[in-house]
Amino acid sequence: MSTNNNLVSLSRFKNICFIGLNKVEFHPEGGDPMFAENWLDITDEQSRRNMMLGFFSPRDLHGEPMDPASTIIGDDLDDITTQQMLQEMKSISMFDFCRSGRSAPNTMYAIIVADVIFHWDSQDNYIQPTSPETWPQDLELILKTYPRTTKKNIYTNWDTSPAKDIQDIELHPLLSMPINTNMWINRPTLQEKYGDYMLLAGVLAAALAYTVSEYQQQQIIKSSYAIKKLSTQTNQNPDFRTIVNHIQTIESYSKYQSLFSLIFKDISLALADTNFVVTSYILENPNPKTPPDAFITKIKSSTKHYATYEEQEPIAKKFLSSSLTINKIRKPPITGNPTDFMIEGLIPLEKVAKSYLDFLSIQGATKQPATSKGSSK
Repeated sequence: MSTNNNLVSLSRFKNICFIGLNKVEFHPEGGDPMFAENWLDITDEQSRRNMMLGFFSPRDLHGEPMDPASTIIGDDLDDITTQQMLQEMKSISMFDFCRSGRSAPNTMYAIIVADVIFHWDSQDNYIQPTSPETWPQDLELILKTYPRTTKKNIYTNWDTSPAKDIQDIELHPLLSMPINTNMWINRPTLQEKYGDYMLLAGVLAAALAYTVSEYQQQQIIKSSYAIKKLSTQTNQNPDFRTIVNHIQTIESYSKYQSLFSLIFKDISLALADTNFVVTSYILENPNPKTPPDAFITKIKSSTKHYATYEEQEPIAKKFLSSSLTINKIRKPPITGNPTDFMIEGLIPLEKVAKSYLDFLSIQGATKQPATSKGSSK
């Protein structure tokens, strides 16, 4: 339906309501469509709990979507009442069709609901007033603006028999239309949708961080023991330079161990902040045979969630800006599953260590109690 592969099926909603220019069309679960002048008159609190509210919000002079409140609620209410109503409507899924993505080339789509024909193509989207009596003629006028080779998809639940003579169109039931997630202006975030699961994941991550920290502490103790043991051998072993080299190697491997837990938490928080849909991620020394001067984190997702460059680039940049330890990111060549979407982040350990020490020094300075000087006579 559009170049964006993130589509939503109308079948996921029990009740569906469209707000036209001066009329609304409501499709209740298991009932016949209803028409009215105001959507609040034909819906109740029960029907709004799992309802999609589709509307066509005008755009400003710069082509940006305007506040949909005037379209949904109207202009005759004060700001406080409007905000209260919007707060109460959080359970309603709101779709602004004027935010639809562009279609594929040589393809157009149109929906006929309430009192409008809304259509969009590879250039823009448009709205045309209509009525149940005049819509075939109005549709024909719109179709004449497109070449005959254009694929024309029309979605409506109105009686289509008057349109049987219109050539080169494909008629579909309105509720079979998949819609773009760009239209969903109050789409729940991962935290809102999977809050309990993310809380559990956070607890598990904290437990893992604690386990890693304990493991690092044990490794530091072992390293310290090894250093002491080698030190005692200096009086017995004439090859002092070899022993010193061993000690320096052990110290080099242990130098940044204390940062592992900090970096792990930073990456986890950055993934959560950006709502990055992740399959798995790892944090590793890119060259285990030498002491690390940098870590590499490998984030794996799927093209199911990020199919194109236009979707992958923004989430990667957002993830980079959310992390305090990652310096650079790149997209490596895919060598395994072709549906994998992967990015790698570079973490320079010396820079992270310096930033962390600077932070600790600032924190220590702010916690120093203020001293007062007494006056001397």
